[in-house]
Amino acid sequence: MIADRFWRIFWILFAAVALGGVTIAISLFLMYTQPGDLLAAVGASFEAGHDPFQSGTLGSVAEAFSLNAGYLYQNGLPVRFKSWSWSTAADWHSSEQKYAGPYALKAQFLLPGGSVGLNGPAVDISDYKSITLAVRPDAAVDDLYLDLYGPDGNSIGRQSLGWYASTSALIPNTWQTVTVPLTNFVDGPEHPPKSISGFSVSSKSPGTAYIDEVRLTKDASLGALWVQPPEVVPQPFNPFATSSPASLPYTFSPSPDSLSKWFTYFGVFAPGSSGEMQMGPDAAQKTTGSMTIFRGGLNWSDYRVQTDIDWGQVSVFSVLVRFQDDGNFASCAYSHYGDSAQIYFVHSGESDAVAQSPGLPTKAYEPWRDVKVGAEVLGNKVSCLIDGQPVLSAELPSLSPTGTAGFETWDPNPLAAPHTLHMFEVSAVSRE
Repeated sequence: MIADRFWRIFWILFAAVALGGVTIAISLFLMYTQPGDLLAAVGASFEAGHDPFQSGTLGSVAEAFSLNAGYLYQNGLPVRFKSWSWSTAADWHSSEQKYAGPYALKAQFLLPGGSVGLNGPAVDISDYKSITLAVRPDAAVDDLYLDLYGPDGNSIGRQSLGWYASTSALIPNTWQTVTVPLTNFVDGPEHPPKSISGFSVSSKSPGTAYIDEVRLTKDASLGALWVQPPEVVPQPFNPFATSSPASLPYTFSPSPDSLSKWFTYFGVFAPGSSGEMQMGPDAAQKTTGSMTIFRGGLNWSDYRVQTDIDWGQVSVFSVLVRFQDDGNFASCAYSHYGDSAQIYFVHSGESDAVAQSPGLPTKAYEPWRDVKVGAEVLGNKVSCLIDGQPVLSAELPSLSPTGTAGFETWDPNPLAAPHTLHMFEVSAVSRE
């Protein structure tokens, strides 16, 4: 018991003496230290009534930061820089392929235009003239593009690395050193970039590339400015470009040769399980209908179209006439076994409902079988036909004087059972 009390008293006295010593030391330090001494230790100066850590007193990040020998990448990310990527798997410490040192950046570009890069504090590059890097793309990449980014995070220009390669193109599976003048990232030598916050490398095509030794240099480099070519907008397929004009009368028969003379813009027009032609929505593509035209009738003028179909679950069946393209034609649209008809005029992509019939009689027994609907175009007059007789007509003054025939279906349900086509015939009519 005496020993336990001795050690308890000893440690209490020791703590009291230590605390007192620390208190006296701090008091003496504050008594003899001037207000600016602590700030001087971190590079700031004291001024009464002024916040010493206000922006500009300690110096900005850009002023305080400098690259090691100008390297933006060498075996790893520079301190205070972060990686980012888009549609790319990036490994900044890959040992699979190296240009120099133990590591290189491995970029697996998953989509065209995939990018990998780094960003961080703004770096003053006013003393640098060029940027150089080593690249090793595979055969799938084709070309790589280098972007530099300003302090605001926006690109200040893009340049093709293949353009500046000594061989005027990147050689697959071979290390090449590429040097790009910094002045080529902007409008010209009178407007060189003053600072950057990072760079990125993008791929023209999916593939893999290794990147190493990305460095800013003070050596001037000459190279003509690469100008990105204008984007090529793919032209829509022209189904009439390779078609041969067909004379009238024309009768469709579902043979491989006959099918090649037709074009389906969307939906389904193909033989069903019984071999007869079916037309309607495409469940796989989730379309709400179909549009199919005969490719050989672009020069047809006055004609009559007659069809014989078994009505499916699809709500609408339309006969198209004077079809020039999918934005210019007229149509007779029929609903529910042909119990009504409407005339539509599609001009320059705009569709207008021109006329509508009253309710029309349908068969009392199996009304879905052998529904015979059609259309006739004579001059500017379009007529809708049921069982060969006109039930609705309209004059369309702006209608094209020529154009092929086809049909269209529509239903809000992509799984709706299609119509079955038994007969499609086109015959010439006279204006006499």
